[in-house]
Amino acid sequence: MLPEFQRHGFATEAACGLLQRAYGDPGVEYVVAETLSDPAPSIAVLHRIGFELVGDGSEPGVIPFEHRTPLGA
Repeated sequence: MLPEFQRHGFATEAACGLLQRAYGDPGVEYVVAETLSDPAPSIAVLHRIGFELVGDGSEPGVIPFEHRTPLGA
């Protein structure tokens, strides 16, 4: 994201929209997200919307998060 658009809540809003869409599918029980360990703002967004750090990532330097509670539940 371009610097002038950072810290305005756009990433949080987009991630919440993706979660709502995912949980709109009755077959979805939880959502997994992965990010690099370096971009702290990405990690902050995931924590802000209820993701929790879990296990090992799919490759070195990648950290996984899970969201297990549908939004609004």
